[in-house]
Amino acid sequence: MIERGNVSERYLDDVAQIAHELSGDAARLIDALRTRNDARLQGFRAKAATDFEAFLTAEGYLDDRPVLGASDIRTQLLATPAASRLPDAIVAEFSQRWWSLCEKSPATEA
Repeated sequence: MIERGNVSERYLDDVAQIAHELSGDAARLIDALRTRNDARLQGFRAKAATDFEAFLTAEGYLDDRPVLGASDIRTQLLATPAASRLPDAIVAEFSQRWWSLCEKSPATEA
């Protein structure tokens, strides 16, 4: 991903390492690139961060829609045709299991 985002060779390894440290959170990575508080990013150009953000957005790695909470997801889940054929208690149990698994996912650990 980073190779295709036109990150210069000078910063390629550092940006990849920071992305890994941020569990692949594209929004937090862009914030790190913009603020350059990490010593590894000293000298990283603002235009490069803007260009990389555009790349991440175009490729679907960065989404400006709000993150849904557990209750929002459950509401959407209940509105599906499949869920309408199941008892609410089962839908609630499955949505809670799914939410718990998402919270334990390495992608959500910072």
